Amino acid sequence: MLISVGVAQGATSYGGITGTNVPFVRLESSVLNIQLGLNAAYKINSPAPIRAAIYSGLAVGVTVGGKVVAPLSDSWPDAKGRFSMLLPSYVRGRTLSLFESQNQVLSRFTARPGGPVDLKGWPAQLASTVPSGLAALSVPRS
Repeated sequence: MLISVGVAQGATSYGGITGTNVPFVRLESSVLNIQLGLNAAYKINSPAPIRAAIYSGLAVGVTVGGKVVAPLSDSWPDAKGRFSMLLPSYVRGRTLSLFESQNQVLSRFTARPGGPVDLKGWPAQLASTVPSGLAALSVPRS
């Protein structure tokens, strides 16, 4: 399946009005690398297939001092809302603030209730629309 690909940055349109036709495999995920050059010059590499899919679900996470904490492991909430999260040691002695984010993530493994979250897509910061400060939890030092 051919998809027309182009990139616009400011007044520069790489690929012109119609873009460049790139062959993708139908219903399969791929990574596409585009190298932008000078004066609208660009190079599109062939799409590389990856074993992944896009999943949508409610992710639960924490912040410390307004900054997102990247967990070491996390699970999707199950049907009863239960989840587990392993956090890095630097949160000891700190107060955590919980957030919920309706996410669409590219996952290398099947997302399922109670199953692991693919952390490669974990947010580095929260959008202003993400419900945060839902609860506070003080973590003991030891």
